Amino acid sequence: MAAYAVPYIIVVIVIMMITSYCVFKHVINGYKQCFRLGSVTKSPILSFLQETQSGGSVIRAFGKSEEFESRNFELINNSYVVN
Repeated sequence: MAAYAVPYIIVVIVIMMITSYCVFKHVINGYKQCFRLGSVTKSPILSFLQETQSGGSVIRAFGKSEEFESRNFELINNSYVVN
């Protein structure tokens, strides 16, 4: 009697594999978009920090440390605001 169930099990397994592949494909596309969005959001912060680090002596020489600190906080706060 178990021999009659084998074709049905194979059909169910094939349907589950096709469904899993379709779901996986959509999840991966969503993950890629979320990762890209996160990278775009962090880009201004990282470029500003890199520029600040390379020009640190000039910033201190002109006494603009507080201005750069406030700009850094502004960029960080804006990156976490949800519209």
